Amino acid sequence: MLPMRDIVVFPHMTAPFFIGRPLSIAALEEALSKDRKIFVVAQEDPLVEEPEEKNLFRMGTVGRVLQIMRLHNGTIKALFEAQSRARLENVRLSDPFYMAMVTPVIEKEDEDPEIVALSKNVRNEFKRYLKEVKRHTEGIEKLSIESDPTHCLADRIAPLLNMDLQRKQKLLETTSPQQRLELSLIHI
Repeated sequence: MLPMRDIVVFPHMTAPFFIGRPLSIAALEEALSKDRKIFVVAQEDPLVEEPEEKNLFRMGTVGRVLQIMRLHNGTIKALFEAQSRARLENVRLSDPFYMAMVTPVIEKEDEDPEIVALSKNVRNEFKRYLKEVKRHTEGIEKLSIESDPTHCLADRIAPLLNMDLQRKQKLLETTSPQQRLELSLIHI
């Protein structure tokens, strides 16, 4: 398990992490020695150096460590690809490394016409949002074509939205694809 200080990681997101805490480095090395899978969860307060269970949100993501780079200052830069939501059930925050027991969150795919229409609306509003904030829009067509309208779209755009940690975490904890799309629409 990797407790993250200031980022909420969504399924289908690839993110670089800088890892410096000894127990986090040990957890990363343990994952690398096995199947490269690791659970990533945000801390409620990013200023907490040694998190306790009460400092961790209950929902995070399981994914794979794609690559690492060891830096001269002792930290590790890791590239992580999140795959799915998981709920934190039990945690060990002591030597030799951070470890968690998690329950995967099963998401049903729903092609309800109302959700399909909502996802189209979210896509259109998100394109408008990108133009307004003058962000680089390359790849938006890929996003529109490849996204499953029921459960991927909100996760794919969430990292790009201007929301604080608490709101992003609330979006991650929302297991209904329709509710995630509705929340995304509110924050676009």
